[in-house]
Amino acid sequence: MGTGVGFAGTISVALLFLIKVLFVLFIIGLVAGIAVAIKNYLFTEEDVQKAKNAFLGKKTAKAKEKCPLCDKEVECGWKICPYCGQELTCSCCGENVKEVENV
Repeated sequence: MGTGVGFAGTISVALLFLIKVLFVLFIIGLVAGIAVAIKNYLFTEEDVQKAKNAFLGKKTAKAKEKCPLCDKEVECGWKICPYCGQELTCSCCGENVKEVENV
């Protein structure tokens, strides 16, 4: 007469352990899949690059232009020069704005 669990008890313990391991792997895979889906479908490549640069401490170089009146650097998208008040038109097509090369 044995007081041990026996062979059937050992198998059930092993199966419970295997179920726990598989459950943990499933959760890890699910979280990784959700992260990839969010990265691919929610953010653009530009957003991902900005986030990587912010995390790594890198600053993204903004395109610069020159004011046609005072010839000082202004950022793309500005409508008025902050130095002289000159109206800057259409930074997309470059009308009335001189391009400056980033160095």
